[in-house]
This record gives sequence, C-alpha cells and structure tokens, in this order.
Amino acid sequence: MRVAYGYDQEHVDDLARALGWATANEATFVRLTEMSVDESGMGNAEGRQTRRFKVHGVLCDALRTKSVGVIEEIREKGIKKYAQPAGVIAGLLPVTNPVVTIRGSRIYSEERQCPAARTTSNVEKVRFQNSRQDENRNLMPAVAPDFREAKRSMRILVIPIILAASAAIALAQNSSADTVNAHMTAAAKAAGFDHIGLYNTTCARLGDPAGGRAAPPQHDRDPETWGAAPAQVFDHVYWLGEHAAYESHPSAWAVDTSEGIIIIDALHADSVQTQVIGGMQKLGLDPKRIKYVFVTHGHTDHYGGAKYLQDTYGARVMMSGPDWDFIETQTSNEPKPKKDIVLTDGQKFTLGQTTITMYITPFHTPGTISFLMNVTDHGQPHVAAMWGGSGWNFRGTDSMEKKLATFKIYHDCAVRFRQIVEKAGADVVMGNHSYLDLAEQKNALMAEQGPNASNPWILGKQRALNYEIVAEECSAAGLASFR
Repeated sequence: MRVAYGYDQEHVDDLARALGWATANEATFVRLTEMSVDESGMGNAEGRQTRRFKVHGVLCDALRTKSVGVIEEIREKGIKKYAQPAGVIAGLLPVTNPVVTIRGSRIYSEERQCPAARTTSNVEKVRFQNSRQDENRNLMPAVAPDFREAKRSMRILVIPIILAASAAIALAQNSSADTVNAHMTAAAKAAGFDHIGLYNTTCARLGDPAGGRAAPPQHDRDPETWGAAPAQVFDHVYWLGEHAAYESHPSAWAVDTSEGIIIIDALHADSVQTQVIGGMQKLGLDPKRIKYVFVTHGHTDHYGGAKYLQDTYGARVMMSGPDWDFIETQTSNEPKPKKDIVLTDGQKFTLGQTTITMYITPFHTPGTISFLMNVTDHGQPHVAAMWGGSGWNFRGTDSMEKKLATFKIYHDCAVRFRQIVEKAGADVVMGNHSYLDLAEQKNALMAEQGPNASNPWILGKQRALNYEIVAEECSAAGLASFR
C-alpha cells in the first residue's frame, strides 16, 4: 500500500472499484467458492455464488463515504477528522457468518448504482457494478431495507474484497490538512515495514497516545505472557527483552566488553531475574561480570530491575539527572535504584572496546537519553542508534497547549538526533521495546538462517535513518495540526 499513501479520493475510489471487479466478477468468484468448499469440506459452492453481490453492495457504500482528506467537521468543538490511505483489509475466502448470510444477501442483492468512476481508463474494468456479468442479480428478491440498521446487525462479514483503509485523526479546526497529510505521507514512506511500530505509536495517535491500544489484562505480568528467548544479535551484543504481547513489554540488552558487561535497561523487577540474568546464562554470559546498568529513561519498565542488579552484583546504575529526579516522583511499586551515576548530554561512556555516546532528548520523560554505540558483526564495524523513547507524553484529555508543547519538544529532539544519526552513518536501529525494532522477528530469522547469513539487524544507512525521519515527520504532523 506504500504507493497509495499519496492518493487522493479519486484514486482511492478507482482502486476500490478495480479490486472489487477483480474479485467479484463471476468467473473469479465461482473459482474462489469452489476452492473454499474443496479445501474446507464445508458448505455448498452454488449457494455461495450469489454472495458476490455483497461485494457490489459494500463497494457502493464505500464509494459514497469520503475516506481521504477532511472527512468530518465538528464545528462546535473546533475539530476536523482527517484520513489518508493506510492499509488493506482482505478476506481470502467468500464465507460469511451464517447468522447474517440470508439477510446480508438480500440487502446487497438490490439493484443499486454505485457512484460513477471519475476516470476514463479501464472504464469497463472498474465499473463492474454495471457489468453484464451480473445477469443473475435478480435471483434474489429486491428489498429496500434500512442499510444503516442492517449493517449494525451484521457483526461479522468476511467477503472477498480488498478495500483501501483510512486512518482518521482528530485535528484542530484551523489546521492545514495538506501540510499534515504531507508530513504523515513522508513518515509513512519512511516507515515502510521496518518502522511501522514507531509510526503507529506516533502518527496514528496524534490526538491520544492510548488510541487504539489494547489494555493489558490482569495476567500481563505472568511469565507465560512475557517470556521470550534471548538472542545474540552482534559479536558482543545480546537481546534480553520480554515478549511483546502488549506495547508495555520492554527490551533489555547486554553489551559484553573486555572490561565487563553493560546492561541497557533493566526491565521490570519481576522479569529481571528471568529475562536478564536467566537470558545471560542461557547465552553463556556470566552475570557476575555486570559492571553498569544504563537506564534510557525513567519509566518503571526500564528501571524496575535496576535495583536488583545494583544490590546483587554491585552494578553502577547510570541515568540522566532529570530522570533520577523524575523517578522519585513516581508512586509505582517497582523498587527504585539508589541514585548513582548522572549522565549528561554529549557524554561518551567507554568500557573495553565499546563506546556509547549519550544525547539527552527530553520528549518522552524529562531526561530521556538517545544514544549511538559501535558494534561489530563478524568483525565488521557498524554504528547502532537508539531513539530513547517513542510515544507522546501527554494524555488524550490534556489541553491543546500541552500537546503542542510536547510536539514541539519531540520535533526539536527528533531533528537534532536525525542529524546526529546521519552524520555518524548509523546503519543499525535498536529499540527499548521489541515492537519498535521488530526484535523478535529479526532474532527468529537469524536463528532460522544460521550464522553465515546476512544479519537482519543491519539495515543500511538510509533504512536506519528512516526511523528518525518517522519521528521527525510525525511530530511535524502534530505541530501542523495546531496551525
């Protein structure tokens, strides 16, 4: 769908028509229904074939609904809802919920005309709703139902059609839709598949950081929920994170140097022994060699295990000054480490052959640290970058002034760190949540391919830089939404 990010309403509608025609023309639909019955051993192929008219009905409804640009305006609240193509929805087989099959077939068998295509190219193809192939349309009795009420009752409808999806975002009334769209389009192109986690955390949640986020269940801290296999990802760098069952599950890293081990982020107090210590032991690392714990920012899922490492192994804990103060204001039950090393902006920390350069980027917490670190893969040098946080630090109910201030700080930090990453030639992205860097997917790929295959963690300079571009463009979209 990357090619559709910049589409206007006309192009999206034509795409929907073409896809609808390709799937619901009689020859294709007959083949799909027969295939589904043959493979599932369920149903009746002839009985399913009339359901292709649902494709026509749903397409008509979709074409009557604006899905690009400003789609709704709530004047009394000074809000506009803005949308752009964001993905696809697909049903592989022509099956439906049995409860709604009869009613749904009757609804969408009615003779209806969809909005006309706006282009003259491939007209016969995209206007499948007027095609002569629908000669059997009158096999089902025409009705004149209340379509809104009917669609509410159709709780599950799986149909063989692919439609362009749009992500709606609430924007201030005085925003420039074109400018917001330009920034979001640039962010989406930079994200691709590599950085979709960051895009979904930022661009898709300009109005509310919790929007669309599933709340973790009560058993969220059950080891069966967050347990994950550790992995060696570079010559001296190891991933020790939690399984990303929910966005709240963090990552931790071990950096093995000739002078000791650095732990980057310490997870929760209830997972540090299993994931960090247990993970190190599985990988042949001795926890007694832990010298430092570097906490990227003062949220409990990153510092919660630091006190255990401090007390058990005598590890020195490092954090920015603002975040040492910040954790003292938190009321969480997670134990807090004793204040130790205070990190500063631009500081270089070296242990053995590894140097970490710290940059304070106070957009996620008051003292979030982003950093660069040298790594090697089969002896070849590379530069890894970590954007120290990801999401906005406001609530959906906060004032526009608070949100604007957040976008401003975030954007300033993103521009600065993007320039730093570009100058350094970083070609690796590390995250402190695995959904941000697709850690588990990359680790699984490494295990499957073996040690001699190319390392999926090495993205190349442009793909690595694209992560910072997503952060920069999404925060710019947030700023533009208030102009």
